[in-house]
Amino acid sequence: MKIARNNDIYTLSDADDLMTTLEKGTYMIKYDPIKGQYYLKKKESFKLPSKLYGNFDVVERWKKAHKANPGKNMGILLAGLKGSGKTITAEKMCIESDLPVIIQTEAYEDAEYIDFITNKCWGRFILFIDEFEKIYNERSNNSAVNSFLRVMDGGFDTDILFLLTVNELNISPYMTNRLGRIKY
Repeated sequence: MKIARNNDIYTLSDADDLMTTLEKGTYMIKYDPIKGQYYLKKKESFKLPSKLYGNFDVVERWKKAHKANPGKNMGILLAGLKGSGKTITAEKMCIESDLPVIIQTEAYEDAEYIDFITNKCWGRFILFIDEFEKIYNERSNNSAVNSFLRVMDGGFDTDILFLLTVNELNISPYMTNRLGRIKY
């Protein structure tokens, strides 16, 4: 499979004359129920405020740790009160990483999602889920959480940096109980 681009829509295809890796940029993962397929929609890249407060040394540490382990997934979970800078820190990581960023805003669970997000043609990328606990919440189907955990576990040949923010640490204990899933 390769990446087909039609304006700002990116899909997987077997056609010839296609991209072999995802270009640096910011994308939203979407699902088209009519076609029954997932795709990426390019969006404007993150823009940070001109003045940032706080210490962002942790971003350098994350970048070093991810570069030191090529071919392996890594998870980062930013937890704290609303307004504490989690999203700004995550966006700073996305900007400074020089990696494509895929933003996920819905709890996907099916086999097509797993095949789509774990496809080797994406290469190394960041999967950013802001307010993870709202997307994969207690009301979510348990299989959605399990599907997401299967991707994080590294059982697929992927190199994904999972960047998650939460306001409340009431997420599955399976997320925080394993260093292989959440490192920072």
